[in-house]
Amino acid sequence: MGALQLLDRDVAESGTIELHRRRTDPGALVDMAIEPHRAASEQAQVTIRAEVFPGLPEVFVDPDRMQLVFSNLLTNAIRFAPRDSEIVVRARAEASRAEAGSHRAPAPTHIRFEVADRGPGISKDHQTGLFEKFFRVPGSPEGGSGLGLFIAKGVVQAHGGEIGIASQPGEGAMFWFTVPVVAPAA
Repeated sequence: MGALQLLDRDVAESGTIELHRRRTDPGALVDMAIEPHRAASEQAQVTIRAEVFPGLPEVFVDPDRMQLVFSNLLTNAIRFAPRDSEIVVRARAEASRAEAGSHRAPAPTHIRFEVADRGPGISKDHQTGLFEKFFRVPGSPEGGSGLGLFIAKGVVQAHGGEIGIASQPGEGAMFWFTVPVVAPAA
């Protein structure tokens, strides 16, 4: 039984997600996410590229659970990306909205991870249901249980983050999620 299926069963049975958090470099999370998907991307004739902004603070996450989130997003991106296109996996700092309007440079409060593809995109009508249990975009290829994004949402929220999508039909999709940075020592 694979890790996603085990998490799937755990969530279904208990409604909770057990986390084993540790300080983790965001760039290392991106590298760990991409590597297992290299063969599938090469077979689909799609390139995966990492874009990690320099000097990112560490996050306090369960790396294995974060890999489940990345795995779902990358599997979907590879499935929908056209041949000879590129998928970008990005990590960048994000400040809280409250500090964004101040005059001083805001300290990052979250790391925002993004997985962007050049696939067909997803209409606004279908975006609201994407993270719901058993939801599948009408007309999407066979395969998948409709649980991957639901589970990804649960994992991200268990870490104190948010997950979402930016997409327009015909322009690809960019799934994103945030997790808090490690709090600076007082």
